Amino acid sequence: MLFDGGWLYLAALPVTTLFSRLFSRLHLVHRASSPEEREAIYRFRYSVYVDELKREVPGADHSKKRVVESEDEAPWTTHLYAGSREEQVTAALRVRHFAPGQIPAALADDFSLELVPGVDQLAVAVLDRFLSLPSLGVGVLMPSLAASCWELLGEQGVDLVAFSCRPDLVPQHEAIGARLFGGRLISRPEGLQIPLLLVPADDDHLRKVGSPAAGFAHKYFGPGKRAPIDSSTLAGLFSSGQRSIVTDPAAVSTELQKALLGGRQPPVFLQTLDKDTVRRLASQGFILGVPKEAIVVREGRAERELFAILEGSFEVSVQGKTINALGRGDIFGEVAFFTASGRRSATVRAVTPGRLVVIRPRFLDELARRDAKAGMVIVQNLARILAERLVHNIPGHR
Repeated sequence: MLFDGGWLYLAALPVTTLFSRLFSRLHLVHRASSPEEREAIYRFRYSVYVDELKREVPGADHSKKRVVESEDEAPWTTHLYAGSREEQVTAALRVRHFAPGQIPAALADDFSLELVPGVDQLAVAVLDRFLSLPSLGVGVLMPSLAASCWELLGEQGVDLVAFSCRPDLVPQHEAIGARLFGGRLISRPEGLQIPLLLVPADDDHLRKVGSPAAGFAHKYFGPGKRAPIDSSTLAGLFSSGQRSIVTDPAAVSTELQKALLGGRQPPVFLQTLDKDTVRRLASQGFILGVPKEAIVVREGRAERELFAILEGSFEVSVQGKTINALGRGDIFGEVAFFTASGRRSATVRAVTPGRLVVIRPRFLDELARRDAKAGMVIVQNLARILAERLVHNIPGHR
């Protein structure tokens, strides 16, 4: 299987900086310096995005089976990759580095960087286009690429790192030091993305969350080196309550019970569950605020999250034809949640601003291990929803 969109899967790996650096040497992580190396990366992208994930992405050249954009050849772009040189790329990451005040306005707007105090005085790096083929083992591959990335950021004097991820990957990103800051949701062809920031010099925070990046800061920032950002100037940014996503389990649990179970008929998938199970569900999910017209899931994409609507109206369409309308208490995403491919069977668009509870795919597995009865009840309830929707779409049975 190929992982796409989240180089921060390494979050769960208990790897020290010392071992990460060692692995990066052993696993042959390179900075692409030749046209041949970059071309190998572009072909690797095609094999992932198009051949494996069946996506139509910007820069896809089907005749040459490569994915390349003008940014890939820009002077501010560095490509990192793992694998044997020019022969078999197993992972790749694009790093775009901009001197203070030089980041393009469109890119800064994309990541809501106007919210960052004094951003024009900061060197900013944008990380994207991460793809990985874990054929040699995630435990070695991810720390290797990460270690090389941190070295590069340090050498370039980067003050601030910006990137985005799918909503379900936010906790993994937070575990390596990335932080939510109230940036606007980013619309990508594959769906909504959450913007995050990371401060390479903030070693206290990196150590607090157990990030593999902890320890790199002292090599590049401090007395006689580059002056780090004054963390006090960013305190308000990271403590802002104006966020599109809520990950705190207690807050999710409170809002879930208040909005869905507060004196009204609960949604089908929660019916017959006790409060402890609902609380456990909340501990594995999070709340996502979406703006009007946002595409939450897109037909054909490989995503497995399940969504419960707390607020707002949503429209379901298949091949451009509207087939259903959803509102408070309804769920969507159940087909991809259960199928082996994890591919979306429909597109869901927000007709009004809304709030969603997002349930991660692994929730049912964990629940089944801890409480088999509760897991079976949820599965049965979701099966009822699937059956009712199937009947609803059969002519003469509406």
